[in-house]
Amino acid sequence: ITVDLSKNQTAEQRAQEKEKVVEAAEDMVVDARQQIENKKFDEARDEIRATIKEKGLSDKVQVTEEKDYLLVTLESEVFFDSGSADIRPDSMKLLSSLAEILKSIDKEILISGHTDNVPINSTEFKSNWELSTARATNVVGYFIETAKMDPTTFTATGNGEYRPIADNATAEGRQKNRRIEIKILK
Repeated sequence: ITVDLSKNQTAEQRAQEKEKVVEAAEDMVVDARQQIENKKFDEARDEIRATIKEKGLSDKVQVTEEKDYLLVTLESEVFFDSGSADIRPDSMKLLSSLAEILKSIDKEILISGHTDNVPINSTEFKSNWELSTARATNVVGYFIETAKMDPTTFTATGNGEYRPIADNATAEGRQKNRRIEIKILK
């Protein structure tokens, strides 16, 4: 940034030059903050991947990075018994590990529950939609109540069978469709 504050300038020209300097400095601060946030996000992504690998869940938990978010997809069978929204006790260690990582980045987190299209046969849930919503809400509840994360960063949604990622005509496809998605916004 070059600034000409010579005596030949008018007061208005000097004020404009000073304003340019201030704007440039503010832009530099914003850029620096963004670089720090990006670095934290990249570190969190790498830690999440390492944790999943360490726990031997690479075939049941996928991490996908998109332009505006990081998506952690958890197969439901790892976290829930069939037809249940209760988090399995053996899955809580992974959720605790994820919570510690997520605390470091302080970003908005969307938790989405999904099911396959097989009608549910349960007295507790009238539909797959209710089951998927309860599962997402229970994951959010775990992060807030047990891991003591900030509740203002979370949104829980249930999608039932209406957003499949695989063909519900096969057992493998239905298994992929039964999932929890944790979307961490950049």
